[in-house]
Amino acid sequence: MADRPDATPVLIRAVRPDDDLDAQLDLAERSFGPGSPAGRDQWRRAIADPIVGGRSLGAFDGDRLVGAAIFHDMRQWWCGTGPPLTLGARGLAALYAGTPVITLRQAGLASGGSAEHDAALDAACAGTAYMLDAF
Repeated sequence: MADRPDATPVLIRAVRPDDDLDAQLDLAERSFGPGSPAGRDQWRRAIADPIVGGRSLGAFDGDRLVGAAIFHDMRQWWCGTGPPLTLGARGLAALYAGTPVITLRQAGLASGGSAEHDAALDAACAGTAYMLDAF
């Protein structure tokens, strides 16, 4: 921006429910053509959840919203529940060596799964942990 003196800096922040969303709708209609009243209502309903959830970022020139983006919640789900336990090679090796799953989680070597499944894995791989520093 330093080499373009005519460029106006914008503020990028989370879009809030009290922001003027008509400016964003106006920008969309200028870019892609006017929408029907039903389409505008549908857009307002679709944008409400991401805004309330903090998943919409806007570019503001002063108080005017001049651009916005929505990012989707991309957490993985497996048959209606969270993903199964995920281990990398180091986590698997440590589990096989007898390291409890809770220790692997605290070290960042395991994620996902549930506490009731952790107990079953701990029992299956029970043993005296050794060489923890090598993992």
